[in-house]
Amino acid sequence: MAEAGLRRQADLSRATGVRPTELGKLINKRRSPKNEDGEWVVSVLRIAEFFTCLPEELFSEPERHALDKDRIRAETHFEEMRAMLLEQQCAVLTDPVTLAETRELRTALEQAIGTLAPKAQQVLFSYFGLAGPELTLDQLATRFGVTRAHLKFVLARAISTLRRSPHSLRILEAAGIDIMSVLWR
Repeated sequence: MAEAGLRRQADLSRATGVRPTELGKLINKRRSPKNEDGEWVVSVLRIAEFFTCLPEELFSEPERHALDKDRIRAETHFEEMRAMLLEQQCAVLTDPVTLAETRELRTALEQAIGTLAPKAQQVLFSYFGLAGPELTLDQLATRFGVTRAHLKFVLARAISTLRRSPHSLRILEAAGIDIMSVLWR
């Protein structure tokens, strides 16, 4: 910024036309510089245009790696995924004890989640990928038309409710988690 004659964040905001709040969110990493489709958001493109560089050049190597993490995960080859899933399914299907434990865990989890409000259920299922792909809080906020902070609150309240649920001990037992170690944390 100093090379461009800018001393403060406000100077950069005026020079690029990016609102100060948006710029602050990007700088403080409270907003992703990429949208759900993995494309750069308009504000990042404006900043890159101002500095006459590529958008990725605005970020350090570790930051670029973190941004590409989702893309790398999405680029896993279909055949590898299919082989891995097939292997997991075969292991579960051939071991009756594992199959019974999985059913017991799923039943206990469904009963516990069934006690939550419908919105909390949807958020929980979507965030943890229980019924489809995992979604980020930003993606969920867009889907539900609420703020990320509100969804964080809904998610925290749902998890807290599940922890206090009478089903929580059954879930822990079915998952093979030592109940005493959880109680004494």
